[in-house]
Amino acid sequence: MKTRFFLFSILMGIGLGITLQIAFSYYFLYIEQSQLFLLTTDYAWGLWREAGGFALWLSELVVQYFAYPHVGAWLMAGLITLSAIGSGFLLYRLSHSRVLAYWGWLPACALLCASLDFNYNYQGIMAYLLFLFFAIIYISVRDFYFRIGIGVLSLLALLGSSGTVYALFALFAWIYEISRKEGRRKWVAALMPLVALMLGYYLYLDCWTETLGGAFSPRMYYHPKLDPKGVIYYAWGAFLVLSVIGGILVRRENPDKGKRVWIGETISALLLIGAGAWGICTYGDWKSLRFMELDYYSRTGQWTKIEENCEGKLTNYLYMFLLARALSEEEKLATDLFRYNFRDEKALAIPWNKSENISTLLSDLYFTCGNTALAQRMAFEGNMGARGKNNARLIQRLIQTNLIFGEYIVAEKYIRLMEKSPVYHNWAKSQRVFLQDDKAVEQDPVLGVRRALLPPDSVEVMASGTELIPALSVPVLANPEKAKVAFEYLAAYYLLSRDMNSFIALLNSYKDEVSWLAELPVIYQEGVLVAFENRPEKWKEYALNPDIVNSYVDFRKQVLANRGNSGLPGLLRRTYGDTYWFYLMFSK
Repeated sequence: MKTRFFLFSILMGIGLGITLQIAFSYYFLYIEQSQLFLLTTDYAWGLWREAGGFALWLSELVVQYFAYPHVGAWLMAGLITLSAIGSGFLLYRLSHSRVLAYWGWLPACALLCASLDFNYNYQGIMAYLLFLFFAIIYISVRDFYFRIGIGVLSLLALLGSSGTVYALFALFAWIYEISRKEGRRKWVAALMPLVALMLGYYLYLDCWTETLGGAFSPRMYYHPKLDPKGVIYYAWGAFLVLSVIGGILVRRENPDKGKRVWIGETISALLLIGAGAWGICTYGDWKSLRFMELDYYSRTGQWTKIEENCEGKLTNYLYMFLLARALSEEEKLATDLFRYNFRDEKALAIPWNKSENISTLLSDLYFTCGNTALAQRMAFEGNMGARGKNNARLIQRLIQTNLIFGEYIVAEKYIRLMEKSPVYHNWAKSQRVFLQDDKAVEQDPVLGVRRALLPPDSVEVMASGTELIPALSVPVLANPEKAKVAFEYLAAYYLLSRDMNSFIALLNSYKDEVSWLAELPVIYQEGVLVAFENRPEKWKEYALNPDIVNSYVDFRKQVLANRGNSGLPGLLRRTYGDTYWFYLMFSK
């Protein structure tokens, strides 16, 4: 192989790293949280003893470092580049064609496209790299019968370490032997596909795969409960087709004979760059990237960035959900609610579907609002459904909630678990200061406030993950003075749902009891004006600001004066676009 191929691969890898960093940096940050890698022998052995467990262990070892910004994109680019170089080397050794070596990037690009699916396990990439490793060893052995023996042992090693990729190895080895001028004995190589068939049948009978076909395909590396997309098969298919082409080319004296090989290399390079760009554009989950970015800001407490990214029209309830939580964390929910495009009350709490992702978001919501029992329940449910052994983000939440409840033994169990993670070790260790120390918990700005919101009788009020009002009523009833966030969520829910009776009842229950309602926020005053539109004598009970009252009167006059005017929303938006009245009149 010439230096040009390696130079092209390095440049391609750099370009890929830049592309992934620009377009998919938050994707890698998002997928990391669905696993918690533990650097222990027990954890390793628990994975290694299963078919494909070593490849899974390697994938989790790599993916854990996606937690650091910028790392995920470059690690992925490195893995894809390594797979391209390995594939190109095998194709060159098979065909002696420098041009065909470039096409080793084709299965590598297919692997990249598959990895952009959240439900694809990076175990598949590691399995492919292990296949390349064993295949390179295989073709490096000169003695025919010794090579066949190495091949059979490699099949068994790949089955144990990497899973179903052994089938790809068996087919490649067969193609390699058929393409060689070994006479009749080359048909002995058919032993490997036969061994592979027996191994696959064993996997099927032993219930490692649900279908017989799944014992010979990359289906193993996709979410077991979902139907995989066709792209997960492209890498294997492309490599086998290229191997067949290489086997045909090797029969020629010199496939690269001629002075214009560089033309073929140049054309191949351009076609592969185009294929890679097309694959990224086609198979990248572009619709989810904005949510993943907002979720990262939410997870790291970058609330102002969520606000900046949610200016203007919003059409996705997940964006609204994260925006509402950001406003509540910054104590802006009662002041800036109608500055943003919240469509209705469903923006405040998404329905619980028992999935890992939604359980995580709801755990965040309930933790923010002070219902520690439900925050813990959602964390537990989400962790049970995690794609990996544990969800790192939810284990952190289980540590926090158990510290709040004073369940220090349980909290320490989770702390010990997380201390075994190279990435989360320091965070877990920092939580030990709270063990068996009620005073430290109560003085902590995160844990202490939530302990104060526990029900007085310490009975966990368990509501369904979709029942927002009962869930948020718990901290308000427990400690109204400190349950400001939960109260504001309830008030926002009633205003967005146009339930004025419940809104007024909530205000009446607490406006004389808590200090922070001594002067009602502007949107609450706007809600009172709407609720008692025909009873102005009630306005005095709520000490409404005269300027707000005058603004409301002017708003009504303009609405009545412009009845039937289709341009009325645009006419009023500049002056009243951030008021509750505008929301009532023009939101859909």
